[in-house]
Amino acid sequence: MSVRRTAQVVGISVPTAFYWRHKILTALRNLPKPTLTGIVEADETFFLESQKGSRHLGHPARSSGGTGALRGISHHQVCVLVACDRSASTVSEVVGRGA
Repeated sequence: MSVRRTAQVVGISVPTAFYWRHKILTALRNLPKPTLTGIVEADETFFLESQKGSRHLGHPARSSGGTGALRGISHHQVCVLVACDRSASTVSEVVGRGA
């Protein structure tokens, strides 16, 4: 949900929604990571890298939700590893770019 839409739904100003969002993201980042035990299943997924807000892009800008310049796994994509165990503990981390 966009910051503007969040502010509208919650009934607060846009700047307040923006600051709350960053406080929540910081708090989530500082939570301890769960330890996986027993049988663990893992898989990776790839997303197009976003450099939103960067003043120095390493490539031409693309529109939101667009497609990469190259087909398949490439340096334009970020690899995210997701692992979970049978007790529903889940860990996800960005592990690298491309293959």
